[in-house]
Amino acid sequence: MALFEHVILLRQDLSSSDLSGELKKHEEILNDLKGNVLYKESWGLRNLAYPIKENKKAFYEFMNIDIPQKNIKE
Repeated sequence: MALFEHVILLRQDLSSSDLSGELKKHEEILNDLKGNVLYKESWGLRNLAYPIKENKKAFYEFMNIDIPQKNIKE
């Protein structure tokens, strides 16, 4: 297994329950791919370097994941 740093950007208009739901879905996908989340940290709502689909801010979520190299493209 290989160790990767993983940063997820989520829309600024998500409620706290929607945000936690999206993170849970993401972790389930990683588990289905035989990966493990070793560490996660919320960096909060931050400005984007440039607008993406008219969004100027996003929630940043950082994770260290352990996943087989062959599954990382999935």
